Amino acid sequence: MPARGAENGQAACVTSLENDFIFEKITSFEQMTVISRRGIESLIGSRFIEVQGTGSMGNFAISEKEISPHAGFSGADLRVNARTSEAILVLDVVDTCPGKHDVLRRYPGAVISNHPRGHALDEETSYTVERQWGRLTFGFKERSPDCLSSVTMVFKSPDVDGVVGNR
Repeated sequence: MPARGAENGQAACVTSLENDFIFEKITSFEQMTVISRRGIESLIGSRFIEVQGTGSMGNFAISEKEISPHAGFSGADLRVNARTSEAILVLDVVDTCPGKHDVLRRYPGAVISNHPRGHALDEETSYTVERQWGRLTFGFKERSPDCLSSVTMVFKSPDVDGVVGNR
């Protein structure tokens, strides 16, 4: 769903107050002392459902219709690798459009970690910043290159039992 004021497939940037909400959510995730499925669900305001996993990889998702309308995200995926003790949380940003300059201002150590290969307008340019707990990546789709479209957090040492075990 494009941000309010979007025209011709381009998402419109929104006020800093609406952008602040997204960054407040990101800060809340960063401040979690124990990364667990239930903790993440609490911050998002919706419950994950398990989707097809493989071996030591647990996959969970929250669809757009199940996510709280006040979450600031249209969907969320959580992947947990019990073997490497790594969890990946991907949040799809909706209804807001924090600009690239705002993200880079707030996260000055972010560097380009991925770029579109020219195959689709949904490919992203990604900026990643290393954190004590892991990596934080911001994605900007080719179709709206100045509009934040996703946030990915790779947690180094989540509570794997809490994430995978609390079904």
